[in-house]
Amino acid sequence: MKHPGSRQLLLLELFFIFVLAVIPRLWRLQFDLQITYDQGLHSQAVWNVWHDGKLSLLGHPTDVDGIYHAPVYYWLMLPFYVLGRGNPVYPAVWQALLHSFSAVLIYILARRLFDIKTARISAILFAASFGWISYARWLSNVSPVVPFALLFFITLEKAVRSHPNWFIFACLFASLVIECNGAIGVFLLPLLVIFFFKLRKPLFSRPRIFWLAALAFIIPHLPLLFFNLRHNFVSLAAIVRYSGGANTGIGLSLTTIAYDLKVFFNEIGKTLAWQHLPVLTIALSVTGFCCFRFRQHQGLRLIVLFILVPLIGLFIYKRGAIGFFFWSTLPLVLILIVYSLSRLPKFLFYFFVSVLLWINICYWPELLSPNFLLTPIGTRNLITHQDRLNVVDWIYRQAAGRPIDLWMYTIPYLLEDPWRYYFIWYGQAKYGYLPESWGGLSSTEVSSSSAFFAVYEPDYDKPDNFSAWSTKLNSQFPNIIRTFNSHSAMVDYRL
Repeated sequence: MKHPGSRQLLLLELFFIFVLAVIPRLWRLQFDLQITYDQGLHSQAVWNVWHDGKLSLLGHPTDVDGIYHAPVYYWLMLPFYVLGRGNPVYPAVWQALLHSFSAVLIYILARRLFDIKTARISAILFAASFGWISYARWLSNVSPVVPFALLFFITLEKAVRSHPNWFIFACLFASLVIECNGAIGVFLLPLLVIFFFKLRKPLFSRPRIFWLAALAFIIPHLPLLFFNLRHNFVSLAAIVRYSGGANTGIGLSLTTIAYDLKVFFNEIGKTLAWQHLPVLTIALSVTGFCCFRFRQHQGLRLIVLFILVPLIGLFIYKRGAIGFFFWSTLPLVLILIVYSLSRLPKFLFYFFVSVLLWINICYWPELLSPNFLLTPIGTRNLITHQDRLNVVDWIYRQAAGRPIDLWMYTIPYLLEDPWRYYFIWYGQAKYGYLPESWGGLSSTEVSSSSAFFAVYEPDYDKPDNFSAWSTKLNSQFPNIIRTFNSHSAMVDYRL
């Protein structure tokens, strides 16, 4: 029987790990949260649900024509947009807290699979990892994948080694991962099928568990199912068409597999040792040897299965991976590496762990100011939450209550969602009115009583597009009264 104080010590330890993860993930987030096209698109969609009651059956589009994400992400974020009255920092803080809780989940999973030493070190390395800190600060539908995937692996392990009832929750969390990002979640489905057959006897002997598991999987998918039923399964047809594509669909390509492995290696490097190649090479070499040496260990075999099945599933698509496609399995790789290193002599183990911690903590000063290392995906321009507030405030102050007309040049090209959202939730609430136009007006269409502003950012990838836009702007509004910039967010007040 466990001593009653041991549970309190465990909770205290988990609380310490959680706090260690929270501090860098929230540091200056209210200023340095980077807002680009995706964040503006999500925020406007949530605003429409909140203010206009537009409970869409679809979320935002993927990068594949005809395939959409589910709206579940919008509903998960809605309470925090409401709490912040539209301020995107509030859902970003919620996601960072959720991501921080992943350190606790890593502890739980590592302890169940291996031992308390592996659990502690894995959780601490995850909490301190500059790569994971950066990913936690990305306001995106991908971010909730990390805790949901860990809950999926924990409940799947408990279903096999404790009680089949846990399979119900495994189905729910797999479904939530798919709904947050299908390109990640779909590769968890083979694991669900494998463990369904492992558990087929208890599942079929207890029909209640089977039907509850099916229901748990289906419920998050209901909006997309209803949409497809109403529109002749248009999304399903797009998935089938994409899967059969010559360059992107199902099939084996050694070039694609090599590319995916390179991306996987880079992602391990970012989250473990921030691309320090010698340290990473040693860690992976020890891990490979350990997997062979202790291949009969039940926990090791299980975690390797959890990693390999999604990875092999990704290999059969020829499109090539994006870094975040591996986010569901990267925490498992961390646990596996820590367990493998723990098989070394104690001195070497703690020396290596100290090196990993030192490498990551050395990057923590990057949290003191906004920079490109603080977000995994964005543009080559640095525009933060505070930058957008600064520009909106400057425009309204220059306008001094007069009507506002805008021309905008944004990256991606002319996708103005972030700026529109900031004028809607912030500018309108603070100054009482919105701009009258958002672009495309000629000088003769702008009222003499209006204040005209050109809002833009550099275009390093397609400078000819920006040059053509600037030429048109200068031909219509040649006289600049004042200019202002906040990092890469630039604005001209023109006559």
